[in-house]
Amino acid sequence: MTPDTLMTPEKIVLDGKTFVPAEFIPIPEWPCVISERPQPTLTVKDDDLFLVTDTLGNISGCSINDGNPSMGLFCSDTRFLSRLELQINQHSPILLSSTADKGFSLSVLCTNPRIDDRLQADTVGIRREIVLNGALFEEIEISNYCIVNRKGELANGAIALCEVQGYVYAAKMRLAEIAKMKKRLDLADSWLEEARNLKLRFNRDFWVEDQDFCALALDGEGKQVDSITSNPGHCLHLGIFTPEKAYSVAERLRAPDMFNGWGIRTLSSLSPAYNPMGYHIGSVWPHDNALIAMGLRSLGLVDQALELFEGLFDMTRKQPYNRPPELFCGFERIGDNTPVQYPVACTPQAWATGSIFQLLQMMVNLVPDAPNNCLRIIDPALPESINRLSLHNLRVGPTILDLEFERSGSTTACRVAKKRGNLRVVIEA
Repeated sequence: MTPDTLMTPEKIVLDGKTFVPAEFIPIPEWPCVISERPQPTLTVKDDDLFLVTDTLGNISGCSINDGNPSMGLFCSDTRFLSRLELQINQHSPILLSSTADKGFSLSVLCTNPRIDDRLQADTVGIRREIVLNGALFEEIEISNYCIVNRKGELANGAIALCEVQGYVYAAKMRLAEIAKMKKRLDLADSWLEEARNLKLRFNRDFWVEDQDFCALALDGEGKQVDSITSNPGHCLHLGIFTPEKAYSVAERLRAPDMFNGWGIRTLSSLSPAYNPMGYHIGSVWPHDNALIAMGLRSLGLVDQALELFEGLFDMTRKQPYNRPPELFCGFERIGDNTPVQYPVACTPQAWATGSIFQLLQMMVNLVPDAPNNCLRIIDPALPESINRLSLHNLRVGPTILDLEFERSGSTTACRVAKKRGNLRVVIEA
C-alpha cells in the first residue's frame, strides 16, 4: 500500500479520491409510476446489444409484479440496465406516438399530464430518441405546445379554442333542426338563441382587429391568444363567422407564411415559436387542411379549395403506399422536393385517411336529402390533375347509384351512370 492510500472497512482513499462501498451510499428515493396493465414493448438491436422498453421508451423498475424482467438493456444474455424511466414530477408522460421501425433506434412523442395546478395537460411536447450504436444514446427535446400568442409566449390558464366555439355553435344549430322535426319547439328556440348569442360573442371577443384575423383562443383571463394559426380555418364551414370575417380568414390562410405548397401550416412561419418540425407549431395536418378546404368551398372559393387539394394530393402520392400521414413537417415546397416526414407520425391514421374522402366530397359537392328522396349535386369541380372521377354504389336512402364526373377545361360535368331506385337527382351548375 502506498503512503497516499488509506483503507478502512468504510472507505478507501486513493490518489486524493475517496471511494465508498455501494451499501454505504444513500440512494435518493425514485418514486414508482405503477401501471396495472401489461405494457406493450418496443425492441431495438445493434449486434449483440438489444434494448426492450415500453412504448414510452421506459424500462420501469416498478409494476404490480415488482418489475418486468423482460425489459432492459441486454448484451447477449446479460442484463446491464434494469431501469430507465422518464417521469415528470413523479408522473408518467402521456404517449402520443412511438415507433422502433428503424430497428436500431426508437422515437417517442409524448406530452405532459396535468401536474396539480402548476402545469396544464398537453402544455409541452417531449420528443425522445434512443439509439443503440455500440452503447445506448438518448436525446430528449422539450418544446412548448401549440397555444402561444404572437410573441411566441405560452398562454396561461384554461384555454377556450376558437374552433371549439365553432363546433358548439354548429351543434346547437343542428340540434335545433332536430328539435323542430321532433316538434320540440321549446328546445329549438332555446338552442337557436344560445347559438345566436355565442356567434355574437365569438365575433366580438375572438377578432383581432389589427391583424384582421381570428385569435387562436382566449386564455384563462379572457385575453386573446393572438397568433396566426390554422385553427380558425375549421370555423369557415360552421357558419359562426360573419361573412366578411370568414373571407378575411380564408384569404390570410393562403399567405406564404401559412400555405407551404403542400398544405396550410398549424402556425405561421413568421411566429417566434414557429418550428416546421413542431407537433402543433408549424407542421401540416391533412385532416386540418381537409376541413379548411370544406370551408373554402362553402364560401364559394372553389379555386382556392382545389389548390389545397392539389397540394395534399401531391403530398400523398409521395408517401409510402400512397397513404396520407397523421402530419408532416411544414418546410416549404420548392421545385420537385418531397415533403419532409414527421419522425413519429402515425401512418396509416384514421383522421388522415378520412381527409381523402372529405376532399372528394368537397370536389363533387353532394347534398343528400334521404327523407325527401333527393340528391343535389351542386357545381361539382375537379382539379387539373383529375380528368375523370367515378363513384360507385353510392347509397341515398333505399336507392343505389353510380355517378361519373368529367372535366373539360374549367367545367366539370356530371351524369348518373346507373341507378337502382326512385331517387330524384338534381344537378346544379
